[in-house]
Amino acid sequence: MTTTNDDERPERLAVDRWRLRGTTLVALLLSGLLIVAWWLGTDARPYEHIDHAAFLRTVEYQQDGQGYYEAMRQAFLDIDTTIGHARGYRIPTAFLVWRWIPFDMLYGAFLVGVVATSALLVARLARNPVSIVAVTAYLLVAGRSIDGYEGVGVESWMLVELWLVPLAIGAVVAWRAERDWLSAGLALAATLLRETAAVLLVGGALAAVIGRRTKVPWLVAPAVGAALYGLHFWVASGYADPPGNFAPLFGTGDPPRTVWEMLRWTVFPTWPMVAALWAIGGLGIWRSRERWLLLPLLAMPLNGILVDRPYWGIFLVPFLLTYGIDEVLAPFSRTARSGAAGAEGSTPPPRTRWLGRGTQEAAPAPPSA
Repeated sequence: MTTTNDDERPERLAVDRWRLRGTTLVALLLSGLLIVAWWLGTDARPYEHIDHAAFLRTVEYQQDGQGYYEAMRQAFLDIDTTIGHARGYRIPTAFLVWRWIPFDMLYGAFLVGVVATSALLVARLARNPVSIVAVTAYLLVAGRSIDGYEGVGVESWMLVELWLVPLAIGAVVAWRAERDWLSAGLALAATLLRETAAVLLVGGALAAVIGRRTKVPWLVAPAVGAALYGLHFWVASGYADPPGNFAPLFGTGDPPRTVWEMLRWTVFPTWPMVAALWAIGGLGIWRSRERWLLLPLLAMPLNGILVDRPYWGIFLVPFLLTYGIDEVLAPFSRTARSGAAGAEGSTPPPRTRWLGRGTQEAAPAPPSA
């Protein structure tokens, strides 16, 4: 029987960390190549999600000089849809940014700002570099699907649920580093792209209470968000044309189909795959330090009981992939078992003590002879 000298353990951990950094760099390189190949090797799909088409038209009208609300109203009228209530207008945050991006470069901005940025942030969040490539592939296919409608793909990359993904991941990375104001700010920014991301603000408040973290950021952020959404609905109400013919929301759910669809979004073909993703990814989240922060997000697909909005679950799937892959591959990963990922791992080893900004406490020096 062999034993490991305590003096050798720091050296072994240092080697494991270098190996992890090396494999992470390889994963980031593969993700970058995948993004470039997808950009150069795929053409625009023959079908467009209705929101994708309307949002592109909105940006075109904005770049021609119209204000946001006038542009969105006209964009939906162009596809024979009348917005009958303020809720039909997205909050203008994303559109105020998109209007300054050259129209022909919007897809490139999606690949860089959403897909590549998310890959870099997952590298900080994941314990296993495989997650980096998996999340990259998911976002690429979710934005420009392979088989979405009548056997052909669908363009969906203008959906704001995709554009908020890096903000949501960044909020979790900042929370792990105990940068609570930054975490709350990023969660608020995600919410100001789509109100469904408010589950991150709920999770942050829950985590602050249970984890005895500072609560002020998680009180300020929802208050600011509520005020800005109130302003948005007040302005949007002046552009509504009731009764309208917008798609109904509540009462459209058809469970369990609409529950699974929130996790599937043109990527996962069968419900057993979706169920496994939710179960294993959920287990990984529950076993992580971020469980209370992400628990409300994990419950997002349950909205499918009441509503038929499959794209609502888009920004949950990158977390399910990240934590699920970590959970599955942990028994086979030496760096995961040894905790070589340190503060960057999604589930630190048992009895790990933490100081300050999420850094692992140094082991005490051995007693002298």
